Amino acid sequence: MITPPVNRLLVFCLACATLLIGCRDITDPRAACVNRAPLDGQFDPRAPGYIVIFRDAVPVRTEVNRLAAKYAFTPKFVYESLGGFSAELRPAALSGVRCELSVLHVSHNGIIQLDPLRQAMP
Repeated sequence: MITPPVNRLLVFCLACATLLIGCRDITDPRAACVNRAPLDGQFDPRAPGYIVIFRDAVPVRTEVNRLAAKYAFTPKFVYESLGGFSAELRPAALSGVRCELSVLHVSHNGIIQLDPLRQAMP
């Protein structure tokens, strides 16, 4: 038979252990990430967001939908021919997406400008 002071101590220890385990964020994608996909480019405030490219043979629409649901973002464009998508990602979502095995690389969105002289040439 357990005496009341020992019983209270046991309950206290179990409560502390439950709080410690419950407070850990086991869904934190950074915790389990070993091979993070590279992040290319630099942030440009005129073109916020990222372009995410998948590995070969990844079903693009299915994977975009899965990642959007998992990391709570809305894709801006889905690029079937390139095998990827663009979206504005919060830091936690960016970290998580980069840790996904389906992701080959991630680039900052950017603005490109064609040379007007080259366009005029036949």
